[in-house]
Amino acid sequence: MKILIYVLKLMMPYDIIWKKSSISTAKITKKAMKIAVISPGVASVALTGEEKNQLVITGEGVDAVNLTRKIRQNVGFAEVLSVGPA
Repeated sequence: MKILIYVLKLMMPYDIIWKKSSISTAKITKKAMKIAVISPGVASVALTGEEKNQLVITGEGVDAVNLTRKIRQNVGFAEVLSVGPA
């Protein structure tokens, strides 16, 4: 399964947008959400997108590299595609 992570970053708060593949199950999405929620600095987690296939993580001091690594270990493939303002 391919999982893509888009990272949008400001100086203080920033968003991380995680996109699951279309063949992902609700169980995988739930697992990725749990990983995001327990990460330090996360203020909110929401599903967005036309098909509800994007997980938007907002917060201050969220370590995008560590979050990507955790998703890779527990859910599947993940990649940071871009870093920029939220």
